[in-house]
Amino acid sequence: MSELCEHLFFEELDSTNDYVKRLAENHDIRSWTLLQTAYQTNGRGQREHSWESAKNKNLLFSLYIEPDVQVQHQFYLSKITAVALQETIEHELQRPVFIKWPNDIYVENKKIAGILIENTLRQSTVVASIIGVGINVNQTEFPENLPNPVSMQQILNQEVDMEVLRLRFCRIFSQWWKTLSMHQFKAIDEAYHRRLYFRERQVIVNDDIVSFRATLTAVDESGTLLLRNGKNEYRYRFGEVEIDY
Repeated sequence: MSELCEHLFFEELDSTNDYVKRLAENHDIRSWTLLQTAYQTNGRGQREHSWESAKNKNLLFSLYIEPDVQVQHQFYLSKITAVALQETIEHELQRPVFIKWPNDIYVENKKIAGILIENTLRQSTVVASIIGVGINVNQTEFPENLPNPVSMQQILNQEVDMEVLRLRFCRIFSQWWKTLSMHQFKAIDEAYHRRLYFRERQVIVNDDIVSFRATLTAVDESGTLLLRNGKNEYRYRFGEVEIDY
C-alpha cells in the first residue's frame, strides 16, 4: 500500500472509532485502512466528550494501523498525527495553524479539528492503533454549546473538497510514519513544538489547589505538558489540569 490508506466509506455510523474497533476485534480489517463516514450518531472526542458534526459537511474518519511501536513511544503516534493534520489544514488555508496540547488543531484561536487515538497494547508494544480524526470543513453553523468551533469554509468563504483533504492527510501521515518507524524522535519533537499553540507564552494553570501563571515550554515523549514559572518547573498529564490560554 506504500503506506497510503485503503479507503472505506459509510453514509452513517455510530462512531468511526467504535466501528473500526468492532472490525478489529473480529479480524475484519487490515492495517492502513481508513474508514470514513458522512455522519456519526455517537461521535466521540477526548475525555468522553461527544463530537458533533452536520451530515455531509465535515471530514470524519478513523485510520487503523498495526504500528509495532514500543509503549514508551506511543505518544509519538499522537504527535505525528497532529503534525500531519496541522500540515494538511495549513496547506489548504494558507495561514498559520497550531497544535493545542495534546492534539487539537487550532486556527485563529478556534478549534478546527480534533483527534482521538485508541491503542491496543500487548506487553510492551502497541500492536494496534485507531486514529480518529474530525475536521470542520464545510459546516457554517455550530451548536451553541460548543465553545470555539470554526470551519475551513468559514475561514475561506468557499467550500473545500474533502476528498482532496483526505488524500493529502494520508500522504503526509505516511511520510511522518516513516520518520517514526526510523526512530527519528528528535525530528518529530521539533516539528510538533514548532507548531505548539502558545509555546513560550504565558498561560493560566488551574489545578485542584491553586491558579497561577506559567510559561508553556514543551510536551515530552510521554505527552506530559511542561511549564515554567521562574526557577520552578511543572509537569502535568492530560486531564490533570486546566489550561487557560
